[in-house]
Amino acid sequence: MAFRFAQPWYLLLLMLLPGYLYFEFRHRSKKLLTIPHSRLQLILRVQPQKGYWQWFYPGLRALTILLLILALARPQWGHGVRDLRRNGVDIVIAMDVSGSMLALDFLPQNRLGAATKVAKDFVSRRPNDRFSLVHFRNMPSRPAL
Repeated sequence: MAFRFAQPWYLLLLMLLPGYLYFEFRHRSKKLLTIPHSRLQLILRVQPQKGYWQWFYPGLRALTILLLILALARPQWGHGVRDLRRNGVDIVIAMDVSGSMLALDFLPQNRLGAATKVAKDFVSRRPNDRFSLVHFRNMPSRPAL
């Protein structure tokens, strides 16, 4: 299974992340509290908690920025190659799922199993087409009241 980025140039933005972290952690203590409040001196006496919690929000912001940059680069994984230059067509497959499809005409499976197998084979041979599946069944009509 292959892994690649559809827009790898966005990964260059990751070089800005250490600068952001340096600026955030280095200048964190120099930030001034500017709250227009009548009791500003009381608010200034409240000390922020020390320890790991003072790094929580800057770390969370850095993680968010990292994930946004990775999302911009559009990571893709999978296998197989599709020729997207070829135009596909829209195909609707109508499948009968009524009780008559349970007949064992196509042994070892019933009609519905055989129709499903044929539909899967048909879809697998048309990689550029778009498919829709509609199922129906005949209901006995009700007598009018």
